[in-house]
Amino acid sequence: MDPFSAVGLAGNIIRFVEFGSDLVCGSLDIYKSADGATSINSELELITKDLTGLCSKLVRPFGLVNERSLPKAELDLLKLSRSCRALGEQFQEMLEGLKAKSRNRKWNSVRQALKTQWKAKDIRQYQQRLDNFRSEIACHLLSILSGQQNELQSTQTQILEKQSKITVSLDDVTASLRRLGISSATGPLRVKDEIVFFLEQFLAQSTNRDQAGDLDKDHGLLRWHKLPSQLFVLTNTIVSYAKELRIVESLRYAEIREREEQISSTHPRTFDWIFTEVQSNSTGQPPVSLLQWLRTSSGTYWISGRAGSGKSTLMKYLYQHERTLTALETWAGEKKLVLARFFFWHAGTEMQKSQKGLLQTLLFHILKECPQMVPEVCPLRWEAEMQSAESWTREELYKAFKLLQKSDFVNTKFCFFIDGLDEYKGDHIDIIDTVNNFVFGSNIKVLFSSRPWVVFEQAYGDNKINKLQLHEYTEDDIQRFVTDKFAEDSRFGELQGSDRRYEALIEQIVKRAHGVFLWVFLVVRSLRRGLVNCDTLDELHARLHAIPTDLEEYFRNMLDSTEKMYHEQAARIYQMCLSASGHVPLTTLSFFDRTDSKFCLTEEMNVWTDEECLQIRNKARTRVMARCTDLLEVSVGFNSITFLHRTVHDFLTTREVREILEDRVGPDFDPDLHLGNATICEVKHLSPTQLRAPFAQYETFKSLIERFMDIVHKMELQKNQDYLPLVDELEKAVNVLRGDAVPTSNWPIRPHVASQYPNGWVKLMAIKQELLLYLCRENELSRLDKETRFVGRPPLDIALRPLRENFVSSDLTRLSAQLVTTLLGFGMDPNQHYRNSTVWGLFLDDIRTGDAYYSSHELAEIFESLLAAGADPEREFIWQAVSRYCEPEDAKHVEGVRLRMRAQKFRENSVTVASSDLVKSPTSAQNFRENSTNIASSDLAKSATSTQYLRKRGFRRVTKWLTIRKHILE
Repeated sequence: MDPFSAVGLAGNIIRFVEFGSDLVCGSLDIYKSADGATSINSELELITKDLTGLCSKLVRPFGLVNERSLPKAELDLLKLSRSCRALGEQFQEMLEGLKAKSRNRKWNSVRQALKTQWKAKDIRQYQQRLDNFRSEIACHLLSILSGQQNELQSTQTQILEKQSKITVSLDDVTASLRRLGISSATGPLRVKDEIVFFLEQFLAQSTNRDQAGDLDKDHGLLRWHKLPSQLFVLTNTIVSYAKELRIVESLRYAEIREREEQISSTHPRTFDWIFTEVQSNSTGQPPVSLLQWLRTSSGTYWISGRAGSGKSTLMKYLYQHERTLTALETWAGEKKLVLARFFFWHAGTEMQKSQKGLLQTLLFHILKECPQMVPEVCPLRWEAEMQSAESWTREELYKAFKLLQKSDFVNTKFCFFIDGLDEYKGDHIDIIDTVNNFVFGSNIKVLFSSRPWVVFEQAYGDNKINKLQLHEYTEDDIQRFVTDKFAEDSRFGELQGSDRRYEALIEQIVKRAHGVFLWVFLVVRSLRRGLVNCDTLDELHARLHAIPTDLEEYFRNMLDSTEKMYHEQAARIYQMCLSASGHVPLTTLSFFDRTDSKFCLTEEMNVWTDEECLQIRNKARTRVMARCTDLLEVSVGFNSITFLHRTVHDFLTTREVREILEDRVGPDFDPDLHLGNATICEVKHLSPTQLRAPFAQYETFKSLIERFMDIVHKMELQKNQDYLPLVDELEKAVNVLRGDAVPTSNWPIRPHVASQYPNGWVKLMAIKQELLLYLCRENELSRLDKETRFVGRPPLDIALRPLRENFVSSDLTRLSAQLVTTLLGFGMDPNQHYRNSTVWGLFLDDIRTGDAYYSSHELAEIFESLLAAGADPEREFIWQAVSRYCEPEDAKHVEGVRLRMRAQKFRENSVTVASSDLVKSPTSAQNFRENSTNIASSDLAKSATSTQYLRKRGFRRVTKWLTIRKHILE
């Protein structure tokens, strides 16, 4: 049963009980005729109508329900509703009788009429039954809302022993809201607690109706007639919060906090100067005040700094510091203050270095703090709540921010923290425009950081007041850091006490650093190694002066310092890290030394225990760091390897270094293929912990599948067919996990693997990831339609419409004209019947009414391909669907194709009919041909404008699939 149906039914029972009590007590004098005078027959008519409506609602919420599946409290509630309905039917019969008598007899009031109908004994019996109903409904409702167990009178039903579904739903929603940090999480609980408190008090003192009445008077608690509206508020509140929660959670993605958590925290007392009233430097530049900007100004503030100067660390420090919040609250005044942040990462995933990632992350933080904004900022998703789990498009996110700026949120101010604009993957002018668009008006301000590149200098360099060049202010911080680090080494303390020249060593480090914290960190680490080796002061100075002040030169020294016997393996690891997005798991890198290009095919299916997983990670950590000293680091929280700094990634991607790495690994090593092999091996060794907890395991297993699909999609774009046997091997491994084939009797199988990855799931993923090399492989397309039937959808429908089911990942959904054209070229029918419509019809409905966004040109090409492949040109709403997303020129072109296909179809039908009529009547056939020619000519005349586009573009798109197929097969 729907958990909210039980609460709705309880509300209807309460309404009936109160209505019945008023009826029995004769207090229904409120019913009046239209002219205000008492009309007994009119009153009885209205009373009977209301009672009939209440009785019908006593069973409606449950519909057809399997009573055996109901919890005890809900089953008892259903039985109580039937008892109430039976009593209501008795009341109805009595009222009908009164209505008949009222024609021949005159009463002054309904009360007088009821007294003539009932005796005092009848009234007491009815009242007792209604009081019992009231006690029972209080008991059942309390158990549903709280799951508590009480001892009640023998006339009352024992409270539910098992917690009800409504409580679970409410607790789940509230817990999720709290987990997201949504401040309104306690709203539904307050409403529920208020109702529960009243019910508990009522049951504790309800030995008779008088005491219940005294309770209302003495304690001012909820009256019974208010309970239905309170229950309505409760269910509506939960439903609204659940909708808000789904939409907010749809903005979250796996690595949303990965970069922020990876950034190191500040050294003690570092950056404290940022909160002084005025920051002065030693270069003679005008003083600046970030604190003043935080307190009073709007617009933008730029923190500029050299590579490795600590910009990301400062941005994280500022966002988390209480003094930042205090200063911004001064700016916000009495308005609500909302903070949002994003940390670009050039070496990360697409979401970590794109405008979509920026917009989606900021919107997540905003709506997490202000979930009440969801209906206004995301109106389409709010209305189409079942689609809220679909991935967001950049266009949709832009629209949300436009609505945020235009909406009447005058009582809210926003401050965005954006780190690393220089790490944005794309045209930096575009990201500058995006930042500038944010600060439209006075309620939004942006604090951002980047390297001092020309493009940012031209956009923001002229505003000297709202700009801070970080590397010019960190000299004292660097000196403090170096002093504290050396102080941690007892040997340095002893040497410093005996020789003052050690003080000069610290001063030289600070002087050579030029404000670059990363260089200082690496130098201090190197010098401390020298102290471990008992280096003399002269040797420490020599070590310092041997280290280049230029980071790239320093990294080159590190690369060359690797032992020669490790050169090939180190180059493999570097290339794997460069190829992967973000962190590379230690378990993945544990396979870095495999030499077979298809080593996953020979890897046996067997479970790694938790202890084995720990040993494998520890061993991989030691082996990787021995080969890639100082350029990579271990992220403990993620059990993975990542670059020491963005500058390391930049160094390894230079042309010279790429050539060095390629030379060391040899021509046969493919990092993408190696990562794909390693990922399948991880699937084959899933640990018991990963398989034990359904949700934790599912996320782990899901992430492995998604990572693999990202890898093979990349290889697909490179036309690299080496991934094909890996896809087959992954399918076999999942079949084992699903239970189709079990290698050992004790293999741990999770049921949800079978439900989320049914037979044919690989074909679905191949469609969604546009793996044309895989789909067009010999015998693959012949199996495509058959295998995808297991998940209930035609292949063309999967390509045309986002997955509505929670299958593998909604993030992998995108509309591709090339994929659609390929499937049509292999005979997929757009007019195939599916779900009381056709694939073509469902696609039109999605485009016309859905909340997704599409490229105009891409969509026009898809429409043209579908029409050329036989999609019904007479289908309704084609123009509405096309015009919603296509630019006018593209829309006209599609309409021209539609009219041409319509005319062609009409001519073909005409020939068929005319041939048939020719046998029957040559004269009729001639007339039919003449009429059909006139109609077809009329259609073509209507598309005169569109015909220009047809001549211009031709039918190259219609036959495009032939070229694609030929290219693939070659």
